[in-house]
Amino acid sequence: MKTAKLFFFGLYTHLLLSIAIPVMLLYYLEEGWNEFSVKLLLFYIGMIGIVLIAGLIAMMDGIKLYKTGEFDELKEAWCLLKLDTLPFYLLNFFWSLLAWVMLIGGTRGLMALLLPIPILITCGFIVESGVIGILYIRALKKKENQEYKPGIIHYFLQLFSILDIISSIRILWKTDRQSLPEKLKLFILPLFTGLAGGAGFYLANQSFFRKPVAILDPSSLSYQPRPELIIGDILLGLSLLGLIFSLILIFSKKKNRITELVKLLTLLVAGIEIEFVALTISPILLGWF
Repeated sequence: MKTAKLFFFGLYTHLLLSIAIPVMLLYYLEEGWNEFSVKLLLFYIGMIGIVLIAGLIAMMDGIKLYKTGEFDELKEAWCLLKLDTLPFYLLNFFWSLLAWVMLIGGTRGLMALLLPIPILITCGFIVESGVIGILYIRALKKKENQEYKPGIIHYFLQLFSILDIISSIRILWKTDRQSLPEKLKLFILPLFTGLAGGAGFYLANQSFFRKPVAILDPSSLSYQPRPELIIGDILLGLSLLGLIFSLILIFSKKKNRITELVKLLTLLVAGIEIEFVALTISPILLGWF
C-alpha cells in the first residue's frame, strides 16, 4: 500500500525535523525571533499536519483494502505501520524526554504548559496506524480457514502505545510465526549496535580524559591498560560487528531495503540516545540517594 509507505516515511521525516529544527531554532534565536526562525517554525508545524493527513489517507486506503478483500496487502501495511515504526517511537520518546526536560528546566516549568501538544500528536499517529490494525484483525476474523482469531481486546490494544506492539507481536506469533524472528533480528541487532557503540565510546573517552599527561613527558609513552578502556574497546568492536551483520541481513533481502536502512539508522541513533540519557540521568539519581 503506497499510502502506508508514504505515512511511514512521513513519520521518520517528522522525527528528523523534530531533532534538527529545534537545534536550528536555538541557534537562530540567540538574537531573538526573526523572519527566518518564524518561517522555520511554521514549516515544522505544516509538516506535522502533512504527516497527520498522510495517516488519514492511509486509513481510508486501508478501509478500501478491507472492503475489497485484499487482506495480504492490508497485512503488509499493518506490519509496516505497527512493527516497522517501533524505532521511530523509541527514538522519538527518548529524544522528547531529553529535550522537554531541558526546556521545562530552562523555563522554570513554563514550557510544561505546551507538553500535551507533542503527546497528542504522537497519539494521533498511533491511532491512525491502530485503525489499520483493527481492520486487519477484522480481516483475520473473516477468514474461514484461520485457526487463531484475535479477541475483541486487541481492537483496543491497537490504539495505545506499547500495548499495540505487544498485541501486534502476539497476533503475528499466532498467525505468521515464520516472519517474526527476522523482524526481531532487524530490531534487536541494530539497537544493540547503538547501545554498545554509545557505551564503548563513553568508556574509551572516560579513560582517555581522566588523567591528562604532558606531551613531552617520556613516561606518557608507556601503555597502561585500564579496565574501562579494554571494556570500551570490546564494546566498540561488538558494535562494529553488529553493524556489519545488520547490513548483511538488510542487503540479503530482495525488497524493502530502503525501509530497513531507515530503521537501522534510527535504531543506531536510538541506542546512542538511550546511553546518553542513562549516563546523564544516572549521576543525578545517584546523587539523590
